[in-house]
Amino acid sequence: MLLSVAVMAQPPSTHAPLLVGNGPPQYPADPRMFISSQEIQQRIAQADAAVASGKMYSGEPLVLQGPYRATMEWRNTAQKSINVHQTDAEIFVILQGSGAMTLGGTLVDPRPAHTFAWEGPTLTSEKVKDAKVYKVTQGDIIMIPPNTPHTVSAVDGKLVLWSMHLPMPNLPSGPLPGITPGVAPTTTER
Repeated sequence: MLLSVAVMAQPPSTHAPLLVGNGPPQYPADPRMFISSQEIQQRIAQADAAVASGKMYSGEPLVLQGPYRATMEWRNTAQKSINVHQTDAEIFVILQGSGAMTLGGTLVDPRPAHTFAWEGPTLTSEKVKDAKVYKVTQGDIIMIPPNTPHTVSAVDGKLVLWSMHLPMPNLPSGPLPGITPGVAPTTTER
């Protein structure tokens, strides 16, 4: 199965003047150990208002300690690319809304993506083959191992995710020995 992100993208929503398919810009931030559920709801309301007025939501991380940062990603459309973090695992928790995430498989024609200080080397592509689409909704948790293609491939109105990169300090930088870049490791499903 070959998935093209452009095929999975939804038509523009008539409810929001700005289409948001990626998470907020990631800037340096002050360390923070705790955020209440009330503060998270306030951040979601701020993102709703910003996007409704045609502005991009650009909130700081929800929590931040050393190389670990939990961010809120607000989306009303699918991502335009599929990403692979070569030396980072990533975990998502769906805070609000529903949609679909495409996970695993092999990137088609991958290329290096931007790299930030708080995440390892990343590959990106507009296509992936042999991936699996998972319907996601509030409360679902998604754990993405290093070197695994992933993308938000559909959004049902609005999708708010909690996202956290987990650097794998014992992994070498760049392609991993015995693993083909952009090809998901073999997993066993129950």
